[in-house]
Amino acid sequence: MENQPVTPVVPESPAVETPPPPPAHESAVITVQRSTINTIATALIFLFIGVIIGMVFYDRVVNNEAQIRRIAALTLEQSRSELQAMITSAVGSGGGSGGTPQLGDDPSARYTLSPEGPAFGSENAPVTIIAFEDFQCGYCKRFTDETLPQIIAAYPDQIRFIHRDFPILGQASLDATHAGQCANAQGHFWDFHDRFYGNQGALSEESFIAYATEVDMDVPTFTACYEGLEYQSSILSQLSEGQTLGISGTPTFFVNGRVVIGAQPFAVFAAVIEQELAAAAS
Repeated sequence: MENQPVTPVVPESPAVETPPPPPAHESAVITVQRSTINTIATALIFLFIGVIIGMVFYDRVVNNEAQIRRIAALTLEQSRSELQAMITSAVGSGGGSGGTPQLGDDPSARYTLSPEGPAFGSENAPVTIIAFEDFQCGYCKRFTDETLPQIIAAYPDQIRFIHRDFPILGQASLDATHAGQCANAQGHFWDFHDRFYGNQGALSEESFIAYATEVDMDVPTFTACYEGLEYQSSILSQLSEGQTLGISGTPTFFVNGRVVIGAQPFAVFAAVIEQELAAAAS
């Protein structure tokens, strides 16, 4: 039997496709899948939306802040208007005519006043002097410079002196009243009281802040108090009290409830004080 030529068996290729190898002259590249591209695009869209929302929110916050400031300014202006109306009423209520009884007509009359307000002297002193003052008032200055020191020297342990605000001479008076109240909150009312009367032509915020600095106050707290009219209600209350009593000018004093009107000389105050001391001793 003749030998037949043997035909070699070539195995079939497997049923898979493999990518051809890259050409030798091309460099390797990174293949980015479509899902990755979609993710990046979505992220950019959300970033853009977030920026738009942030801009809208910021604009709204800024507008709200501006509106709050406008409301605050309006509130303070309304407070000033309310106080000014009270002052006008207080000035206009005095000086009645005809048979209307006036404060001081009866020297023996006694009036009841609250003991509140900046004060010096013992709370147990037998004589209390309550003074309604305006820091622009020239007669108030005269009393403070001349008569009050004599009273303190003559009756160092028998007198309690209480200040009341009655700012009826204009905006500077009102400004000083606010500054005095804020100084009192930090225990420096009498420092300001003396400075006010020491320079009545400098009743301005700049001067008040300088005074606060001089006496080592917390200046930011003082400034916020002053600009925010924190003691508006207290000032209104004192003006209302003065109106009820019938006060029409400053200074007006009540010595144990007995009225002394004007910057009277020391002898006038001494006479009333001696009567009160004698009554307390009997």
